[in-house]
Amino acid sequence: AQATKTLEQFIDIIRDTISVGFAVGLDSNYYRGMPDAAKEGLGDPGIACLQRLLQLIRNRFRNAGYKGRLSITLDEDETYAMKFYNVVTRLRRADRELGSLVGAVSFADDTFILPIQAADVLANLTTKWFRDRMTGTATADECPPLLQRLLMSPEKGYGLEYRTELWDGDALRKHLPHFVKWSGFLL
Repeated sequence: AQATKTLEQFIDIIRDTISVGFAVGLDSNYYRGMPDAAKEGLGDPGIACLQRLLQLIRNRFRNAGYKGRLSITLDEDETYAMKFYNVVTRLRRADRELGSLVGAVSFADDTFILPIQAADVLANLTTKWFRDRMTGTATADECPPLLQRLLMSPEKGYGLEYRTELWDGDALRKHLPHFVKWSGFLL
C-alpha cells in the first residue's frame, strides 16, 4: 500500500510536468516463434520499436505544425546505446523531416537525469497494460488504474497525451510485408 501511495505521488508529478508521451511495444513471445526469414525482415525488435517511436514523435510534431527542434535522451544501456545512436543517425539522414526535428541524441543514467525515471514508470505501467491486452484481460480502450491516473488528471479535460502502438501477433502478421519492403527503415 505504501509503494502504491508513493507511486501515485510520483505519477501526479509526472502528469503535471509532461504533456506528451509515446510508447511502442512488440510481442516478444510471438517474435521468438516467427520463422527466421520473417525475423530477418523485421530485424532487431528493439531497433524496430525505436524506429516506430521516432515515427510517432515525427508525426505528432508534424501534425502540430511544430518547426522547432528536439533533444532526445535515451536511457543508457550497454546493449543498445550504440545501435540506437547508429539507427537514429541513419534515419536522420534518410528522412529530412526527422533530421531537422531531432537536434540532439544523448544517453544518460536515470539516477542523474531524473526525467528518465518518469519514462521508466510510464514504460513499466504500459508494459503491464500491453501484456494484459495480449492475454485478453485488458482492452486498448481501458487502461489500468495507475496508468489511467497518469494519463488523466482529476481536473476535467486535463491529462497527458499518450500515443501508443502495440505490435502483437495480429499486427505483426498484417504489417510484416511492409517492414521487409522498407528494408529496415520503418519511417
